[in-house]
Amino acid sequence: MDVGRRLQCIVERITDFGAFMTVPGLDYPGLVLIPDLSWGTIRHPSDVVTVGQRLELVVLNHDVEGRRLSLGRKQLTPDPWAILRDQGRLSEGTTHRGARVTAVMDYGVFIEIAEHVEALVHVSQLNGATPAVGARLDVQLTRVDVVSRKIGAALIRG
Repeated sequence: MDVGRRLQCIVERITDFGAFMTVPGLDYPGLVLIPDLSWGTIRHPSDVVTVGQRLELVVLNHDVEGRRLSLGRKQLTPDPWAILRDQGRLSEGTTHRGARVTAVMDYGVFIEIAEHVEALVHVSQLNGATPAVGARLDVQLTRVDVVSRKIGAALIRG
């Protein structure tokens, strides 16, 4: 199977690291790893797929001799980082109003500045406040590392 080919597959088995797929025309399963399921953060593959579900996937790599087929789902949709960059919303100093808190950690809070793109507001930037998951914050990007896909942000003081 050629890299880039789209396939209709069925989820055969879910593991902690991905999902094995029944692939038409193959007598061995394909594998979609967690990072290739979605642009967003996934704790476990069962959060986004179920056994028996039919999915459109793309071939990422095929080792015929080793009987290994790597598949991807997120590759069928635009990269949200590229979209933000093209819109001019992914550079230091950019403000994002109403960013939703997605996780609260000892070291800060993660906020979603766009679908599937999160930034960290370090605890030192929270002024002693601890917003709850779901809270909306106005932030300014302070650090953007596109290569490692990490964004730092600070609360906008108003």
